[in-house]
Amino acid sequence: MFVRTRLVIWFLIMILLATMVSQAGAEMLSQAAEVPKAEVPKKINPGTDQTPPPGVNIQSPSAVLIDFGTGTILYEKDAKVQRPPASITKVMVILLAMEAIRDGKIFWQDKVKGTQESSRMGGSQIWLEVGEEFTLEQMMMALSIVSANDAAVAVGEHIAGTHEAFVMMMNERARQLGMKDTVFKNATGLPEEGHITTAYDIALMSRELLKYPKIHDWLTVWLTYMERPDGTSVELKNTNRLIRTYPGADGLKTGWTNEANYGMSATAKRGDFRLISVVLGAPSSEIRNTDASRLMDWGFANWASRKVSDKGQVWGEIKVQKGNPEKIGMAASEELFLLARKGKLGEPKIELKVPRTVTAPLRKGQEIGYLAAVQDGKVMAQVPLVAQEEVFRAGSGSLIWRLIKWWLRAGRVPAAPDEKAPPAPDTPGKPGLVPGSPAPKEPAKAPAPAPSTR
Repeated sequence: MFVRTRLVIWFLIMILLATMVSQAGAEMLSQAAEVPKAEVPKKINPGTDQTPPPGVNIQSPSAVLIDFGTGTILYEKDAKVQRPPASITKVMVILLAMEAIRDGKIFWQDKVKGTQESSRMGGSQIWLEVGEEFTLEQMMMALSIVSANDAAVAVGEHIAGTHEAFVMMMNERARQLGMKDTVFKNATGLPEEGHITTAYDIALMSRELLKYPKIHDWLTVWLTYMERPDGTSVELKNTNRLIRTYPGADGLKTGWTNEANYGMSATAKRGDFRLISVVLGAPSSEIRNTDASRLMDWGFANWASRKVSDKGQVWGEIKVQKGNPEKIGMAASEELFLLARKGKLGEPKIELKVPRTVTAPLRKGQEIGYLAAVQDGKVMAQVPLVAQEEVFRAGSGSLIWRLIKWWLRAGRVPAAPDEKAPPAPDTPGKPGLVPGSPAPKEPAKAPAPAPSTR
């Protein structure tokens, strides 16, 4: 009789679990169906005036000024006319190297060898010999400061295996960044038929590179020496004079060939406000430097920027269905800035554009929604919100236990009107009645407490 009773109880439990799974699954599906997709606003251009700024004469045939924080174009002059970039090409070389280091594909102390290909480069160079070795960081310093063509090719070969394969990587990355008018033929910027870009495309890759603060360790160096394996040294003198003469300047890259004339991707930062100024085709280095400086002068004088969020800053939690853990933090994928004319930079309202729940598994860094800065009901800037940690799919035991807890919470029902309701529990958090359970007995009266001796 006892065994039969146990079998009946286990049978009822199995039916109960099946019912719970069915009901919980239906509730999860219902919740998922109600999750709205995060609306992605179009890129905001806050009323920029792209006519020549009053009193500012830009002599270079192509120029553009953009805000680093939002990517907004503040001024442009034939910014999408294709021109040869000369050594500004190396912005892409440095960017690919920084991304390879970030991904663990190469390391700062790697030995980079000179090859037949790299050693035959002309123009600016460190006179790299075949078989001569420098660390990757030394090579990066050489191509960043003195614009060494041999170092640029050697780094490209170290990353991709051959110069040709690296140029393919450069063009693929340009495509990913939206550099629609750019074609790279080499890693140096030396004259070659079809090696072209635009001021706007240079601004795009410069903005991406500036997300790596390490580059300023080299770009702000005016003069240094690099020791060779044989004990001699080579002088590295920066080609960017603005780092010595322009307040806040800390990069980026200059270029010159007979075909390209003088060009520059310049950047300066004051407080949280960073500008990128690109000029191409200037007739002299003096005009190049003057044009780049004038554009940034105008930008700093007329615009203001405010940082709304740091990269990695956590903005609340979100529930993860079938996940372990059940909740995770949502972090800003990059810095969020707000840009406005000076005097019009108000305090933004922060909005999280995310679904009610997400479903496991989730990768660390997987996009969940958006963090938006809103003013006067308009989204002025936004960045993706991403998973702060990896979330695995919970095991069956965990899911069953969660379903039991869910069923217990869902099973708390009030007594029917013609039934005598049990007294409300005095202890907060005490569970209610489970359907089908007997009514609780009247609790025995506790004896009066003894007087305190304290």
